[in-house]
Amino acid sequence: MLPVGVSILEPDGRQTEFNTAFRDIYKEVPLEELRNYSSEEQVRHPTSQYRLEHPDGAPYSAEERDDWLARRIASLKSGVPEPAELTTSLGRSVRILSARIDDGRLIQVHEDL
Repeated sequence: MLPVGVSILEPDGRQTEFNTAFRDIYKEVPLEELRNYSSEEQVRHPTSQYRLEHPDGAPYSAEERDDWLARRIASLKSGVPEPAELTTSLGRSVRILSARIDDGRLIQVHEDL
């Protein structure tokens, strides 16, 4: 088993595949959300809440969070998003790295820090 979570997003943003480690990282998110929601819906859906924090641990303000969400959604739609670090609702710190492959799908690696 890979020590990281791996997910595959189709060109339309739907997440179609993920490994056991990915499921373990996001165990608080209902399986139907992981499989049926587009990447934009997952980022915006209330059940998928996560904390965004500055390097010193201070939480993002509402304005900073809205700006980050808008940039993240735009980058998911238009190409390869920048690496991201976030804290899940269960307190797990996760780093997300992404790579676009030739067929248009996006592969993401979710490292539990």
